[in-house]
Amino acid sequence: MMIVVNESAAASYLYLMGLTIDEELPLTQHLSLLPATCKASPDDMINSVMKYGSGDETDLGVLIAVLRKTTAQLRFV
Repeated sequence: MMIVVNESAAASYLYLMGLTIDEELPLTQHLSLLPATCKASPDDMINSVMKYGSGDETDLGVLIAVLRKTTAQLRFV
């Protein structure tokens, strides 16, 4: 699997489910594993996709299904 990072972005994140950590874990110079929590309300999720995002109902369904189960994130700098 290849992960492409936008060159103009300071950092990119890959959200993970099923892996829980308590504090940041540096893996390499440009890669860290971080804890993640989400307390977004359904209205927040709808607004993020339908008003400010792609507007795709499939994207909204995936977001609702997985966002609250996200427990960690990989940060690429």
